[in-house]
Amino acid sequence: MVMPFRQKIGRSRTTAALNLMLVLALVLSWASVAQAQTRNDILFTMEFEGSYSPMRPDGNSRISIVNSPVRSGTRAALIELSTSDPVNYRTELTSQSQHTFRLGQEYWVGMSIYLPSDWVKDYSTEIVMQIHSWPDKDLGEDWRNPPIALYVNGDQWQMRLRTDSKALTKMGQYELDKTFGNLGTIKRGGWTDWVFHIKYNYDSTGLLEAWADGKKVVDHKGPVTQNDKDGGFLKFGIYKWDWKGGATATSKRALYFDAFRIGGAGSDYASVAPSGTTPGGETPKPTPTPTPSEDANQTPSTSLLLLTRPFSIEEMFEPQASDDMALFETRASDESEPHEQSPTREYSSAEVQAPILTSPVGASNKAAPVLTWRGVEGATGYYYSVKGPQGLVHDMEYIPSDGNCVNGQCKVSLPVDLDDGTYTWWVASTDDYATSGPSRALSFSVDRAAPPTVPVAIAPEGGIANKATEMVWSAVEGAEEYELRISGKGGVVFETRLTAEAEGGQCSLPVMELGKGTYRWMVRAVGASGNSAWSKPMRFTLAPGAARPQPLEPQIVARQASPVLTWAHLPKASTYVVEVRDDSGVIFLRVVRASDVMQGGICSVQGPLLENGKQYLWRVRNQRNGVWSESSRLQLGQSTKQ
Repeated sequence: MVMPFRQKIGRSRTTAALNLMLVLALVLSWASVAQAQTRNDILFTMEFEGSYSPMRPDGNSRISIVNSPVRSGTRAALIELSTSDPVNYRTELTSQSQHTFRLGQEYWVGMSIYLPSDWVKDYSTEIVMQIHSWPDKDLGEDWRNPPIALYVNGDQWQMRLRTDSKALTKMGQYELDKTFGNLGTIKRGGWTDWVFHIKYNYDSTGLLEAWADGKKVVDHKGPVTQNDKDGGFLKFGIYKWDWKGGATATSKRALYFDAFRIGGAGSDYASVAPSGTTPGGETPKPTPTPTPSEDANQTPSTSLLLLTRPFSIEEMFEPQASDDMALFETRASDESEPHEQSPTREYSSAEVQAPILTSPVGASNKAAPVLTWRGVEGATGYYYSVKGPQGLVHDMEYIPSDGNCVNGQCKVSLPVDLDDGTYTWWVASTDDYATSGPSRALSFSVDRAAPPTVPVAIAPEGGIANKATEMVWSAVEGAEEYELRISGKGGVVFETRLTAEAEGGQCSLPVMELGKGTYRWMVRAVGASGNSAWSKPMRFTLAPGAARPQPLEPQIVARQASPVLTWAHLPKASTYVVEVRDDSGVIFLRVVRASDVMQGGICSVQGPLLENGKQYLWRVRNQRNGVWSESSRLQLGQSTKQ
């Protein structure tokens, strides 16, 4: 039961007088603020001086008002999220009951965000601010991705737009899906001041400008939202969708917010910006505190704005709960928590696959090796890390796919030489919205005085019909010459040493005619600092006169990234084995029935994805007699059709 006002403040006339003076002072201050608010077109503000009401939590309620750190005033909001929370992927504050972004209207938004010094760099992205759009339920629309969102991705700020002019928008089906990547490196242990200028529309009249600490980082003219008649609303906090599947690189998140303001068309940068920054990043000169009669850009505090709702005198002297949700109505219960659904790969990092690393691995005598891996479909960039004897040499360095990935193969040259020692490296892929977990790591050692690495024998192998054959192996770093050795039943039958001349990453040598029988061969590299070990032996069998398939196309140059391999059918063959090799060994092996791949006496199989400029060998054999065709060289041409 609420006690009568006179009993709560009536201990003495002095106390009553002081309390009455406080009330009058607050009311007068509010009147002054209301004037300034009208002049500056400030529509909503939140300084967290005492509580976060009338905003309300979405997800969890782990929201505290703290006195340090603060951006302005004496308080700020601390928002926390843990994988052990009841809603383990979302703790946010929403303004959906206080302000709506209306189609065709212009707005200015300002806020300051503080990431603590122990903020863990994570491969998993999180949204820290989003403007969501109300779905048109009468048309059958459901919740979709937010049209405007601000992210932390690794160590970078990013923004993303997803807009659509259709009356009915479905999840993931947007006319514009644009990411503004790498807006700046996040600041640990400090505030980042954000200002957004928005013309909220789904057509060419839209506008999005963004400043971080006074530096303009986004300048977009065009649609910025979806075609929803009820407009949108703003939320901020932590939305980490990957935690629906469990912890990523961290299981806890905490960040701070302060100085949140929304202004209308009559507002400007200075009206909403956290104090201390201008659009040029300069710190403005101090200005005198305005009086109620001055036409000043005064920003009201939260405690004064709360007086705009109905209140009782008792409330002003009663301790207030930080979550005053009961005083403010929200929309219908089924719309009060607009959780985004998780369609396809938009919201599941499991669909953003980690890449498969290829080289370097093992010993290397190159101080600045080239890292190579298989590209991931849909990835727009990659983060690579290299850890050595003294710790991280490269920590989540970002490279875009464009310019670094060709025909499914990606590579990056390390910008600095590495000291001798053992290193571990891994790569994560990103589509600028979600980031995969780290790839399986590979290790390599650098010894600049070491001999060359061991080459890989590629061909011949298995049954062959021709007496003269061509030996093919991979070229290796540091090799000046190669030694080749062929052994038969009675011992070594052929041995030679030749100058290292490579083409497309491979070396080759035609050898003399050999008699019928089984042989094994191997190769090693010779360098200035010594010889490598011998390659793993490869066996082949000569069966002169045996029937073997005849490769037809492609020969030498392929015009398609994934070429069709064709050969002449053998009358009695029922099953074929098709093989493609590169300098790392067999990359494609397919067993096919002749009845499935033969038409008009010609057999054909879709081959693997080839890397531009790299050399390959392909061959085919009748599975019954095991005799391979001659190996045909294969290289992707410059006029490749993607």
